[in-house]
Amino acid sequence: MEKKIKILQIVPSLSMANGVAACICNYFINMDKANLEFTFAILNDRDHGRYKLIEDNGGKIVELYRNCNVFQYIKKIDNFFKNNKFDIVHCNVANTGVVFLYFAKKYNVKVRILHSHATSSADNFFKKIRNNIISIFTKKFANEYFACSEAAGKAMFGRKKYFVLNNCVDYEKFKYDEILRKKLRKKYNVESDFVIGNIGRLCNQKNQKFLIDLLTKLPDYKLMIIGNGPLENYLTEYACKIGVQDRVVFTGSISNTNEIYNVFDVFVLPSIYEGLPVVGVEAQANGLPCIFSDSITKEVKINENVKFIKLDINEWQMNIFGVGRTFEQDNKFIFSKFNITKESNELKREYINLFTKR
Repeated sequence: MEKKIKILQIVPSLSMANGVAACICNYFINMDKANLEFTFAILNDRDHGRYKLIEDNGGKIVELYRNCNVFQYIKKIDNFFKNNKFDIVHCNVANTGVVFLYFAKKYNVKVRILHSHATSSADNFFKKIRNNIISIFTKKFANEYFACSEAAGKAMFGRKKYFVLNNCVDYEKFKYDEILRKKLRKKYNVESDFVIGNIGRLCNQKNQKFLIDLLTKLPDYKLMIIGNGPLENYLTEYACKIGVQDRVVFTGSISNTNEIYNVFDVFVLPSIYEGLPVVGVEAQANGLPCIFSDSITKEVKINENVKFIKLDINEWQMNIFGVGRTFEQDNKFIFSKFNITKESNELKREYINLFTKR
């Protein structure tokens, strides 16, 4: 194939704590990019955590923040598609994505992909109603459908045909490292502590408040929360309010999330809903025991040391009491469908197939 296929990736942000960005960037960085040209459109986050990774791997970045009224923003997107020609638009945002996919169709973009990364459209009833209405039009303007899991695909697309793109990670980047464990536990002053770890955007969906409440049942444990988001100040104040602030470490967004797993003794995700959480895959690559809420799809389970527990503080307390970190790697991950070295060119093959068939 001589022609370069021009691909626009629409992502909410390039934050190191953003799971959607992690998934798409993992594929981009590891795939053979011959005959492909990538542009990343960033919508609503000025965290530049992955900018250098994208640019070092030959990608371009366009910042399309909404910093004007809705009519001006729509005109801005119209002009963007009018002045830039793409063969494929891969949209990773379901709601704002309606504008991008509309103009992609208007300007005759050949392949228009809508990618479902979650099993629910919102964590608020009224937002869910609004988003479900919007998604009717978003799906109409797309002509191909991707999902991070069967559960996420069924939630958004129902009986429509969709392609499951696994949330893969680089095993070598995330595998356990004893030297890093000692170094980072010293840095965060948790050398002799049992550390409960969580990585994710600080928002209602990720439910970090549940973990802070859990600490009241676990007086000898510490909690590390990695990431930023709209509830950052609230969660910090709440930890103070209930008297556990000395046992919660808020790091904000960090660039070395792959290394921080070595600090933890157990990885936890009390999310209200997810598609298939990349951080859950990363934690298993590190060999960590994991406790997930029972709303998270069982498709994420790779290793045997993973439990799905309903969001009941007493049940989480009992299960964390029984957890111990083993420092042996589980070879199941290496041979699983979540290892990027095995799956890295699956996305490229699908792009080429979709482009050539249209």
